[in-house]
Amino acid sequence: MKLLIAGGGTGGHVFPALAVAQEWLSRGQEREVVIVGTERGLEAKLVPQAGLPLETVRVAGLMGIGGTRFLRNAAMTLGAIGSARAQSRRKQSPVAPGTNTSFGTIMQVNAGLLNVGYAESGPAGGPAVVLLHGWPYDIHSYVDVAPILASAGYRVIVPYLRGYGTTSFLSNETFRNGQQSAVALDIIALMDALRIEKATIVSELPWAALSR
Repeated sequence: MKLLIAGGGTGGHVFPALAVAQEWLSRGQEREVVIVGTERGLEAKLVPQAGLPLETVRVAGLMGIGGTRFLRNAAMTLGAIGSARAQSRRKQSPVAPGTNTSFGTIMQVNAGLLNVGYAESGPAGGPAVVLLHGWPYDIHSYVDVAPILASAGYRVIVPYLRGYGTTSFLSNETFRNGQQSAVALDIIALMDALRIEKATIVSELPWAALSR
């Protein structure tokens, strides 16, 4: 049996988490536990000292702040949710999150208004999944997720969206628009270019829209 405990920052969170983990492990040999916290909290020191595994996520506070700092922290928090989900499936997957740092070769294809840079993994005949990053991130938001899906038999496409990475406009005259509707048309064009008739679209991260 497996138990994942999320909590950290202060002793009021860490010590109860350690107590629950130790009690859980004491009740049987066929038990595993992982504690999820941050690299900045007390858990970064206390959990390893207790001989327990620690997985870390990046989080930031949202209360009492505004403007761009709020957007940045919200983006970080939503990204941490995706990371935590991947970590929760770690024992079920042959691919361990945190072991991947890059996608390898980035491919290019003309699609609609863009020349799109994208990473691809998994079998070409598998069901297609398109993973969309958002501001302020890029395709590496999914560097751990893509191999998990690929190992499960999915064809995984992770494109740089307009304004990111190796994706560029084919014409300097094209109106620059970062709104969601423009991104949606880009993805349809990309699917057409890759001859993908049907795909699951995953977009977990926030967007920032700009037109000029």
